[in-house]
Amino acid sequence: MPKLWQMDDYDECLQSSGPNEPAGVYCTSAVVVKPDNRSELWRLIEEFSSDYKRHYNHQVLKWGVCIKKCQKAIENLSPQARKGLTVEKFPIDVRYKFEDGILENAATDREVYADVVEICINKELNATYGLLAYTEILTCDKSSDETVIDALDISFLIILCLLVSCVILSSWYDSSINYKLNSEHYKQALDSKRKMVWVSFSIQRNWYRLTSRTRDETHQKLRFFQAFRFITMSFVIFGHAALLLAVTPTTHSEKLEKMMHNIFSMILTNGVQITQTFLAMSGTLLAIQVMSLAERRKGRVSFFYVPVAILYRYIRWVRIKGKSLLEEGKPCISGCNFSCVFY
Repeated sequence: MPKLWQMDDYDECLQSSGPNEPAGVYCTSAVVVKPDNRSELWRLIEEFSSDYKRHYNHQVLKWGVCIKKCQKAIENLSPQARKGLTVEKFPIDVRYKFEDGILENAATDREVYADVVEICINKELNATYGLLAYTEILTCDKSSDETVIDALDISFLIILCLLVSCVILSSWYDSSINYKLNSEHYKQALDSKRKMVWVSFSIQRNWYRLTSRTRDETHQKLRFFQAFRFITMSFVIFGHAALLLAVTPTTHSEKLEKMMHNIFSMILTNGVQITQTFLAMSGTLLAIQVMSLAERRKGRVSFFYVPVAILYRYIRWVRIKGKSLLEEGKPCISGCNFSCVFY
């Protein structure tokens, strides 16, 4: 069967040969094999792809082609041969490309390079496998393209600079009020809410918060969660490492498909069973948090608690109520990547 992914050398294609040479163009295309019931290979592709739970859809291919290479490959073809290698779009019941408008200049690239790419790909497909395909360009990269910084890039840089500035200023302020010059300063709560806000991004203080342990009774009872977290993360890491070591999907898809016929491989590589433990731990810790809060407030828990909990999760804000959590030695107990419980 044809390879699912077939890519020409990207760097070599875009490398300019000289100042008078045309710009290099590299196009990535979706290639949909045209059904042909007279072809035994097509019937094999159709039957093999029908097992969609364990196999890729081998009717839809992804090819990356160099325009220079394609132009050279088809330059001697007659008009009749070119016409024979052109396939009109036929009904396709699978998703094979992104929605129009997502990739910039895709429509323009199709108008310019569509014929060259389709004839080039079909020439190889027909010569090697006796098949034809409908080809649609997804995107094209050109050596003449210049990097354009748009509004999203600028927004990212502004936010990044603000965060870095907050960390630097907060760390400097925290160290400037450390009059005794000892590490205990960063482990204790400050005497005012304003100071606690100023040091909320302090590297030193947050490092001690992350590495500190609590003697809280509830936290001690939930220590067994650490074993589940360790086992679960070990399986996640081992599963990803096994996939990387065993197969590279873009070049050896058949090996990955064979692995899906092995029960142990299916369990290991299918992350649903493993990630469910994260959700279970997250839900348990969230339930404990809500019940503890309801007990302290005598059953009065408002809906406002939900956005506050989310805010705590992402900003790691220090809640000051009487004594601060830091002073009480009650750090965050994180069950998984989705929730964080404060006591």
